[in-house]
Amino acid sequence: MEILWPSPLLDLVLSEAFGHAKEALGLAQLQEQTLQLEQQSKLKEYEAAVEQLKNEQRAQYQDKLARQRYEDQLRQQVGPISFLNAGWEGFDHRRGTIYSLVHLWGGLKNDLINRNAADTDPSSGLVKNPL
Repeated sequence: MEILWPSPLLDLVLSEAFGHAKEALGLAQLQEQTLQLEQQSKLKEYEAAVEQLKNEQRAQYQDKLARQRYEDQLRQQVGPISFLNAGWEGFDHRRGTIYSLVHLWGGLKNDLINRNAADTDPSSGLVKNPL
């Protein structure tokens, strides 16, 4: 058995049902847009984190290169400096040896002069060396 609804009542029920359906559809669309915006913001946050990580890695690599260049420059400077230091130490050693030899020679010469003076000076009272 078929129920026949009066036309104005049917129109009222259908318009009310369609109104709720349209409202539900609008809410579903808003919810979908909100979800998409949240996903886009999460994606942007992820991309920003990846970019920050790349920048940090780049900075660490640049620091590593700068330290290597600094150490290389130090090694290059230490080479000539150590060579000069070794040369100076050798020169200082030779200078000390020459200084000692000059003093020894001066002392011997002074002793020889004093002996000759004593040998030739009769008032010194020293016995002359028979040799």
